[in-house]
Amino acid sequence: MFDLVFSTLTALNQVATFVGALVFWGLGGLLVGNAIYWRRHAVRVQGEVIGVRRNGDCLNSVYRYVSPSGETLEATSLEGSSSVRGKETGTTVPLWVIPEKPNEVQEAGNHLFTVVGVLLLGAGVALFWVGVTAWRTGPMTWVVASLGAVHLLQKARGIIAPK
Repeated sequence: MFDLVFSTLTALNQVATFVGALVFWGLGGLLVGNAIYWRRHAVRVQGEVIGVRRNGDCLNSVYRYVSPSGETLEATSLEGSSSVRGKETGTTVPLWVIPEKPNEVQEAGNHLFTVVGVLLLGAGVALFWVGVTAWRTGPMTWVVASLGAVHLLQKARGIIAPK
């Protein structure tokens, strides 16, 4: 009896570690994927800060820039903060602009979200490694993972198609 309880708890720990690794991989992949998307689809332009717009509790910079086609446009940054530091009117900054979305820009020198994404991917790899090496993957691991998956599917079904 003790062996059954112990192996179930061990399998639960291992499955929880794998789920944590998947969450980290997902969040890190989204952040790194977004950075790659902007680097592949956007063009780099110089913009001038012309003001700040409040979006809830965030302050987003408003920029004026000359598009690659030669027209002068205004756009609001997709990234905001609660501080006005670095958003002084008249400041010239490099921007990423996607030609199909000229009203959305990102500052080109900001790599914070990319670094956080890479760190999350690394943490996911570390968690997966811990899950594989710290516990033996046995039949009880698959039983616990299957029961967890069935439980999540039942919860999702209740949300998607309520009775």
